Parts: sequence; structure tokens; C-alpha cells
Amino acid sequence: MALETGTTVDAAIHRQLAVELFNFVWTLCDKKDRTAEEDEQMVHAAHASRYHWSADGTAKEWSIGEWQISRVYSVLNRAEPAIHHGKLALDWARNSNAAPFFIACRGGGWF
Repeated sequence: MALETGTTVDAAIHRQLAVELFNFVWTLCDKKDRTAEEDEQMVHAAHASRYHWSADGTAKEWSIGEWQISRVYSVLNRAEPAIHHGKLALDWARNSNAAPFFIACRGGGWF
């Protein structure tokens, strides 16, 4: 994927960053005593993970990324963006010919 700076990022690097950011989000999400700064880091990391999946992923990863963003906003009691990203997660799951369980997780309130 070519960035606006004209540099090219290898697909493997996008994938590695997507996975590492995704996992980092869960460490923050599970933390009992998050600070306001960590809340913001969690939001940014979830969006960054989804961005990197857009460069090296499929509709399944895009759906998972959107679901995680939705989950983060839910944890932070930010309903509007949680619903928005939850709907995107469900749309990507439906459009990816995902297994029924995968779609049910997104459509059954797990977002």
C-alpha cells in the first residue's frame, strides 16, 4: 500500500502491526484501572489496527477490526460510534460469506 508520502509499506508489516495493535487493545480493554489517556490510546490503537487490516486483510479481518472498535466504544460508554462500527462489522461479516456463527456473533449483540 502506498502512503501519501510516497513510501510503500510491505503487506507483512501491515499484518504484523494489525495483530500487535489488536492485542494491545485487549490489554487496555481488560485493564481495571485505565486512565483517561489509556482510554484514548485504546481508541486510537483499535482504529490503527483496522487501518492496517485494510492494507493486508480480507472482509473477515475488516469485520473483526470493526467489531473491536465497536467494543472499545461500548466499554467507554460511547454509544453512537459503538453502534456505527458494530453495523460496519455486521456488514463486512455478511459480505464476506462468513460462517453463520461468525455472522451471529456480529449480529447477535457481540459488537
